[in-house]
Amino acid sequence: MNSLQAEPFVLNDFIMLGRTEPVPSTKHGLSICAAGYSPTHRKLFRIYPLPFPNYIKAGTVCRIPLMRPKGDNRVESWRIKAEGETAQDALAAITEIDCVELSKYFDVFKSMAMPSIHEANNAKPDKLSLAFIEPKGMAWEFGRRENVDPAEQMTLWDRVDPGGELHKSDLLPYLHFEDEDGKHRLQIKEWGCVQWLVKQRENAGQLWDNLRFTDPDYRHLLLVGNQNNQRTSWLIIKTFSVRKTNQQSLNFFGEEQAA
Repeated sequence: MNSLQAEPFVLNDFIMLGRTEPVPSTKHGLSICAAGYSPTHRKLFRIYPLPFPNYIKAGTVCRIPLMRPKGDNRVESWRIKAEGETAQDALAAITEIDCVELSKYFDVFKSMAMPSIHEANNAKPDKLSLAFIEPKGMAWEFGRRENVDPAEQMTLWDRVDPGGELHKSDLLPYLHFEDEDGKHRLQIKEWGCVQWLVKQRENAGQLWDNLRFTDPDYRHLLLVGNQNNQRTSWLIIKTFSVRKTNQQSLNFFGEEQAA
């Protein structure tokens, strides 16, 4: 284990890439984890807890004090070092210092891409829990979430009564693709997609156009991550798309586009 992994430190150039659905926690409150990239360390980082809602958009560069978490030994996982235990305390410890265009990093991310999820699972010296994958042979579909009435999707992740149920979409987006190890079917947990399917349920099928999956002039990268309690179960955290003829035209389907 190197010194960066072993000691608390301040990460000065965390670039926010993506975040997943919020999860209720008795300790942290309603919170999310986020994935980002550090140009200095040339590594991906998973940070938590962040409160829901928060307004740190993709492309925001942050200064974040970090420490190794308990109960999560994934090499990319870090806990935000704060004065208190809640996600709001963690947010207060973050300083937003800049904003960058993610299009400028597409080639960097592509150079970091793993040939397959299998190789990410078996990387040496440390197995990876976050990785870029260049998908091939893509297809897509919606699954259905049980016990969710689409007619009740009135408010995005809101409560009718304090402490009541959170509204969720009844639709679950899945991407079929191939890598060098074979075929995969992964759920897309990208927050912009979650927003779209709750607020635009009647236009759900447009999600695939928003992601540029239906446009043959685009190529794609996936930021995938595994789960702490299921290390071989992977999810899509973020999708990146660029025109084949112009890599500066990155399609970013993010929070501001999904509102």
